[in-house]
Formats: sequence, structure tokens, C-alpha cells
Amino acid sequence: TFVGLQNYLVVFNDSVAIGAFKNTLIFVAMIVPLGMILSLGLALLLSRFIKPKFKLREAYKLFYFLPVITNAVAVSLVWQGIYQPRFGLLNGVLASLGFSRQGFLYDPSQALASIAVFSLWQMCGYYMIIYLAGLENIPPVFYEAARIDGASKLQCFRYITLPLLAPITLFVVILWTIGSLQVFTPVYVMTQGGPINSTNVAVLYIYKSAFEYLKLGYGSSLAVVLFLLIFSITGLQLKISRWGKTVGTK
Repeated sequence: TFVGLQNYLVVFNDSVAIGAFKNTLIFVAMIVPLGMILSLGLALLLSRFIKPKFKLREAYKLFYFLPVITNAVAVSLVWQGIYQPRFGLLNGVLASLGFSRQGFLYDPSQALASIAVFSLWQMCGYYMIIYLAGLENIPPVFYEAARIDGASKLQCFRYITLPLLAPITLFVVILWTIGSLQVFTPVYVMTQGGPINSTNVAVLYIYKSAFEYLKLGYGSSLAVVLFLLIFSITGLQLKISRWGKTVGTK
């Protein structure tokens, strides 16, 4: 039977769905700013301190990029073991340093942040390569002229590097935002949305609604809401970018 907009009304009255979208937005807020800083920092490290002629430079690139090309399910299972409360590697290190053991994936207040840390580790290498390409395309003459005028390294970074990387930064922000809004594999493998729905994110709830609860129509409605959310956030980011360019040219 045709239900019209009924499923969409149910979405906005479903506390689990609202919680899932809220968790997704919190995840994005944790991932995107930290991810940009880390990937740019790694790119600067390779670009400024490890010279192109250094033999191990490509090995460093591969080391940082390896988590991106490794099977997501496999590395999620490895990190699930690392996060184990009793026998996990991370808690073993904390205990040896005199700190108390943490719940991580089994603590509702830490579970989402723990998955965010995993996602940062997994994806930073990808965006580092993008930033590195941008850094290597900045003409050295800009920095040479700035140094002749007495500019410090910090001033060069602020007034040369950051402005010239602005288009790449926008690209990275949009890509990372879209990817974070669609996070699924680590959550599905590590927590299944638990504990107490603290890691229940939008795509996981869509999957469960459609394929576990067999509510295909409701799952489709959730997917449309997620698409509209991604479309709106991406459009807002592009609009802010255009506004920034307009203000900058005045």
C-alpha cells in the first residue's frame, strides 16, 4: 500500500533514528577538524623535514598510506582486539604506566570517540597524500621572496601555505565530511551500534532497518534523509567557501 510521507513522519518521531543522526553529526565534528590538522601536519613533516632525495621518503608515504588500502573489516577486527578491556594492547600499556583500564568500545561515553580514533588512523594517510601534492605544487620562489623580506616560518605558513592550500582544504573537508556521514564498517564490526546505541550511526540504522528488521520502505526513507543531510552540509560548505573568496577579494 502507498504510505506517502508517513515514513518520513515516523523518522522524525523515532528516537533511535534521531539518536543515530545525532551520533553521526558528533562523529563528523570529531573527525573532520582533527583529521585536517593531522593530515596537513603529516604532509608538512614529509614536505619540509624529509627531503625528496632521502631514500626512505617513499617508505614513509607507504607507511602512512597503508591503513587506507588495508581491508577495513580486517583492521577493524584488529582494533577491536586492541581496545579489549582485559587483554587489549592499549589497556595493557595503560596498566603498565599506572593508569586505570578503560572501557573504550564497551563504555558508552568512550565508544564513539574510540571509533573516531580508529577512523583518523585509517584515513589520515589518504588526505596526507592530497595535501602533500598541494604543498609540492607551491612554487619555492614565494617562500624565498618572503624570507628575503624577513618573514618567519610561521608567517610563511600563515600567509603563503594556508591561502594557497585553501582549494585543497575545501576538497578535503567535503570528502571527509561525506565519508564520515557514511561511516559504517568499523561501527558494524566493532560495536554493532552499542553499547546502549552510543555508536548507532545513520548508515548502520539504515542497514538494520532494511535488512534486519525488513522495513525496506522505512530504510529507504532514512537513506533519503541522510542524502538530504549530506547534500545540505556540502552545499553549505561550498557557499561558505564562495563567500570567503568574495570577502577576500574586497
